[in-house]
Amino acid sequence: MRRIEALRVVGRVADRHDAIVTVHLGFPARELYHAHDRPLNFYLLGAMGQSCSVGLGLALTTEREVLAVEGDGGLMMNMGILPTIAQESPENYTLVLVDNSTYATTGDQPTPSHLIDWEGVARAHGLRYYEADDPEGARTALERALDARGPRMVRLEVEPGNADVPLIDLTPEEIKVRFTRALREDER
Repeated sequence: MRRIEALRVVGRVADRHDAIVTVHLGFPARELYHAHDRPLNFYLLGAMGQSCSVGLGLALTTEREVLAVEGDGGLMMNMGILPTIAQESPENYTLVLVDNSTYATTGDQPTPSHLIDWEGVARAHGLRYYEADDPEGARTALERALDARGPRMVRLEVEPGNADVPLIDLTPEEIKVRFTRALREDER
């Protein structure tokens, strides 16, 4: 499956669960924006490896489900977040690992993701583990994960390559204002 297809599924599942989605920099953020934009998507522009950290912070401050989308390269840059997820153990947190075995945004340089036992890593940190490699499997894995108590990791195996989508036409300030407004509107 292509990453944009996986992200479209993430957006649709997030809609069904009224969930927050954080997504890491570059092409993944651009693809989610063009495939399934919504005010509860928080696009991290220029913060590789930090979607899982921002998502964790949000999960600890809300009862809403949080889907933190991170690439394999980004997660490998921030593996230190996993013990913190284990310690805090938020039931409303899902780390969505979009694994294409490359650093896609910087030119598709290979990562060593294929050498990592992601299920073992997830379980060692107290995360329930699910995986898929096609759109229907992704939907099923995400729904199963959200039906279970968290924290959870859903690994979506995708093909290398980027969709031909333009830049996000929102400034970081507009993303922040739109996102916080969407959170506040639901609190009323």
